[in-house]
Amino acid sequence: IHQRIHTGEKPFSCRLCGRCFTQKSSLKSHLKTHRGEIQSQQPLGPDFTQRGRVRRFPCVLCGKSFDRMSHLERHRRIHTGEKPYGCGTCGRRFSQKSSLKGHMRTHVGERTFCCSTCGASFHGAVDLIRHQRIHTGEKPFGCGVCGKRFALRGNLVTHERAHSGSRPFTCGQCGRAFAHGSNLTAHQRVHTGERPFRCPLCGKTFAWRCPFKRHLRLHCPNGPTP
Repeated sequence: IHQRIHTGEKPFSCRLCGRCFTQKSSLKSHLKTHRGEIQSQQPLGPDFTQRGRVRRFPCVLCGKSFDRMSHLERHRRIHTGEKPYGCGTCGRRFSQKSSLKGHMRTHVGERTFCCSTCGASFHGAVDLIRHQRIHTGEKPFGCGVCGKRFALRGNLVTHERAHSGSRPFTCGQCGRAFAHGSNLTAHQRVHTGERPFRCPLCGKTFAWRCPFKRHLRLHCPNGPTP
């Protein structure tokens, strides 16, 4: 168990999200965050967890229920796109505190896990394993509907929404729903007035990437877009 600190080995994998852990006790603690998903696979009825605890906190947007308000609040961020946890170094934001903690490791410490093919280095063994799929072409996550395969579980989850029609990201101001968080982020600029794309040649700003690219072509119609 101790040597895993040095090797980065994480032999205990969550069957629901793929996250890996060095110790079995850590995996057991993590599984509690998936209590709703685990419950959905058990013949216990919609209102109870595996331990018989009443799930009193339903999501008004999708109907999923939780036994703790904190779990419901975390779940709601799937619909709202809210990212309350910000990195003090680079400003990048996250919906979960655990994701921020993982991100913070990119700003400190050595990258001890190196790719033998291209030399790229990573902070953790899991990051290296994911990277190596670029070279091996491995795509371990397959869609149960059409069979299309993906290198990352997150890409599969996003793809499956095309089949289910799920739109879990909802604008808190107008209620419009989106299948992808990036689409919600772009939509919210309608309400905020944010215009993050600035032309380096004339200074004109744009809220969305496509009109920004079209504008750049006006400056250099016969050459590549800057």
